[in-house]
Amino acid sequence: MSQIQVIDEYSNIHILTDKLGEGGQGVVYRTRDSNIAVKLVTNEGEPVKDDTEIVKNNKRFEQIRLLPIPAGLQIAMPSTPLKGNAGYVMRLLSEMIPFSSFGFTYQHYDIGNEITPFWLVQLSEKRARQILYYWKTGGLRRRLLALSQAASILARLHSRGLVYVDISPNNIFVSDSLDTTLVWFIDADNLRYEGGSAHIYTPGFGAPEVVQGMDVCSSFSDCYAFACLAFWMLTMQHPFEGKALTDDEIDEEDWDDDPTNGPQQKAWAGLLPFIDDPDDDSNRAGGLPRKLFLNTSLAAFFEKTFCTGRRIPEKRPSALLWARELAAAADQCIVCNTCGMSYYYTEDICPYCDTVKPRLLVAKGYRPGAATAEKPRWIFVRELTDKPIALPQRLFYGFSAETNGATELELNCLENILDLF
Repeated sequence: MSQIQVIDEYSNIHILTDKLGEGGQGVVYRTRDSNIAVKLVTNEGEPVKDDTEIVKNNKRFEQIRLLPIPAGLQIAMPSTPLKGNAGYVMRLLSEMIPFSSFGFTYQHYDIGNEITPFWLVQLSEKRARQILYYWKTGGLRRRLLALSQAASILARLHSRGLVYVDISPNNIFVSDSLDTTLVWFIDADNLRYEGGSAHIYTPGFGAPEVVQGMDVCSSFSDCYAFACLAFWMLTMQHPFEGKALTDDEIDEEDWDDDPTNGPQQKAWAGLLPFIDDPDDDSNRAGGLPRKLFLNTSLAAFFEKTFCTGRRIPEKRPSALLWARELAAAADQCIVCNTCGMSYYYTEDICPYCDTVKPRLLVAKGYRPGAATAEKPRWIFVRELTDKPIALPQRLFYGFSAETNGATELELNCLENILDLF
């Protein structure tokens, strides 16, 4: 898209270029200014043009700017409403890509003339494509770190009594470089206080009580949507799209007026069992082995969210707990020096290419005054290379959503000697 322009209330002209993301309520575009994006509110795919609706929406954007958002929180807030359009201008860091780039469309990835790594040659084309795409987009550790950052942002919002409402892979962005995991939320115009009247969700990421119309969006529905996103990003499998979707015994009643119509819609509405439900195998799914991506704690979090939490929202782990657990998992991932895939350090050999794990730095953090025999509060593991190792603050002081990702100390390995910086 090019040469289409909009004007904000200060008469600044913005030329729209690439589409960043699109949902049922609007579309977000990049502009010629790499640090500015524009959101246009749409109705059935077309920009809203009714004057009354334009005034109503732009007034709502002004009110969102008054919400008690924590200072410095990585959310692209409405900065300036548009003239003659329902929408707004937002600040956005350049060179960022949506979470959907982590593999929601991996099946369209064309291996082409690429040489398939030796450790993938014995797999089917589908499995090889999945893992190759997983590897090229940063692997397990990058996904865990990005998700932990996203959960931290969500936790800080919830701590102010706010709800994000519409979590989806197109609303959360991560830095394009594989060496960093800076995360930003966009499309913030649904932000509101807990207890509002919203029934907004992206198909596939809506909490059952919202999709089925039994309750409004809340911090609990935010956490459910986040868990769907996390499970899909980590395993490349939707948590409810299992064999029941194609089972001939699915009840085919007339659901014409219901948003849960059809097998896939039922799965997205939480009307089918979790694909890894330990007590119900009627909706099992294959896919890549979960143990490659989920440690025991993460598997328990997903089970709690999608089994008991599917029916009882209050049983779902909070965003803060998700942020901590994902960071803990990321800090126990190492990268194979042969195939480049990341995996949990508790494995003796790389589960992808069978290479013995590399030399490791293992650092353990204990509570102040605790005996070293006590279980450590935090474990941080990294492979030893010629690159500096950043030790996070959470290793020394415990986990905090506000400082998640901050570095406390840097180590460098020079000829088998660790230097502190």
